[in-house]
Amino acid sequence: MTVISRFRIQGHSMMPSFSHGDRILVNSFTYGLKPGDVVVFRRNGKDYLKRIKKSVGRNVFLAEGDNAGHTASWEIYRNDIKGKYLMKY
Repeated sequence: MTVISRFRIQGHSMMPSFSHGDRILVNSFTYGLKPGDVVVFRRNGKDYLKRIKKSVGRNVFLAEGDNAGHTASWEIYRNDIKGKYLMKY
C-alpha cells in the first residue's frame, strides 16, 4: 500500500493556493478530515483537488476549489478520497 502519492495540478480551480502545473504530495491516511483540509478525490476516472467546506453526513463532504470563478461544489464520499494534501514540491 502506498502511503504518499504524487499528483500534478491541472486547471485553475484552486488558485491562488495552487496553480496549474504545481506538483504535490498527498497522504493516503485520511482520518480526521475537517473543513479546510485539501484532498485529492477520484470521480469518473479523473483526479480532482478541492478544499473541504463542510461535512454533510457520515463520510460525506462538500468540497470546492479556492477560485470562486473557476470551480463548482462537489459532494464527495470518503471512499472517493485518495489522499489529503501534505506539501508542494
